[in-house]
Amino acid sequence: MAPSRNWLSYLWLLCVPFAAARVAMPPTVDPFYQPPAGFESQATGTILRARTLENPPDIDTTIAATYQLLYRSSDSQNRPTAVVTTLLVPPNGNPNMLFSLQCAYDSVDPDCPTSYTLYQPDATLYERDLIATLLSSGYYVAMPDYEGFTASFVNGLQCGKAVLDSINALLASGTLTGISPSARVLLGGSSGGAQATGWALELQEEYAPSTPIAGAIIGSLLPNLTAIVQTVDSSLLAGVLPLGFLGLAKQYSEFSNWLSNTLVPSNAEAFLGAEGECGVPFVVGFGYQNVVKNFLGGAQNVYGNPIFQSVMRTAGQMGLHGTPKVPLFMAEGLQDQLSPIDNTDRLINEYCADGASIIYYRINNADHGNAAGIGFNLGMSWIQGIMQGTQKQSGCVTHEVTYNSFTKTVSNSSSGGVSLSPISFNFTFSPI
Repeated sequence: MAPSRNWLSYLWLLCVPFAAARVAMPPTVDPFYQPPAGFESQATGTILRARTLENPPDIDTTIAATYQLLYRSSDSQNRPTAVVTTLLVPPNGNPNMLFSLQCAYDSVDPDCPTSYTLYQPDATLYERDLIATLLSSGYYVAMPDYEGFTASFVNGLQCGKAVLDSINALLASGTLTGISPSARVLLGGSSGGAQATGWALELQEEYAPSTPIAGAIIGSLLPNLTAIVQTVDSSLLAGVLPLGFLGLAKQYSEFSNWLSNTLVPSNAEAFLGAEGECGVPFVVGFGYQNVVKNFLGGAQNVYGNPIFQSVMRTAGQMGLHGTPKVPLFMAEGLQDQLSPIDNTDRLINEYCADGASIIYYRINNADHGNAAGIGFNLGMSWIQGIMQGTQKQSGCVTHEVTYNSFTKTVSNSSSGGVSLSPISFNFTFSPI
């Protein structure tokens, strides 16, 4: 009988360069992020490099160890690439329980991925409290830089593949990290992290059918990028549009050429400023701009352009690549000001018609940002059930609930309020 992929990966790991504990550096100047010569010939999910790091600050719980893995993946064009994932290990953690958290780092700057911003106390990392909660529950917590080294923001194909390959790399890392090769794996993410999680689930059957996933929790999903462009243009969140356009241009040359030829020269500097800072600071300074009219020359140049339409459909529209085969817990705010809830409703209806298993919370009085935190609060016992193998669900169930921001409770018509624990997702404004 041929050796299993996990055992082959274990043997390969014995030959992987390993570095001892050190302080994180920006990825563009850190040689760890650059793949070794010949990496292209390795299978996706293969560990290329590994290291330990000092534990990140400002995670309000004890961390026993921190590891980073550089692993082989493929980008949206199926070209070989390498991606980093960061693993935090709790004291007395359960090596059979791995939570892959896709953080919403939302940037086209290669120096802003989770693997680095974890170590910057002043950087925006919305999930710090959630990370602490998951670690305190005994779960190993991994956070992949799913946009890749090029920071290909909102490219669903890039992000989904990077998440799937990170799981295989982690499950093969046991001689270093202690993770069991048969660990139960749960995915989770909100906003940009929800997009990466959702695309991984859609791509799983075609791209990585043997990758084991036990379930996923998703908040404030981004199922249709074209709808987001139409929604946020001229709004407080208009800055996500340069980020999104530039992120897609990283791997689609025809889109990059279209953007270069369409961008209004007098406004190009402000638009391209997204490449020089992390996502949140850029969005804060770019609010209320009419991007389509003043930066891209009008609606016909954008929505009527076949290149725009093609790339948005290929890399930005969910529901076209497969139906998730694992149990899902999903939450969306009725007042989502970034991605209107009807887009998520439609996608879930399509999934359910194709046999998906989904618990779906539609939350009144919740916008894009706080619906993420509410969803994870509501889903903590569900996460525990998935990790322990006791959560049983089939088919689709929708719960209509209302959030009270004063009492921090969620209620529905048939029961009293459910108090929420303090998992912080209360943003000054919502990320994409």
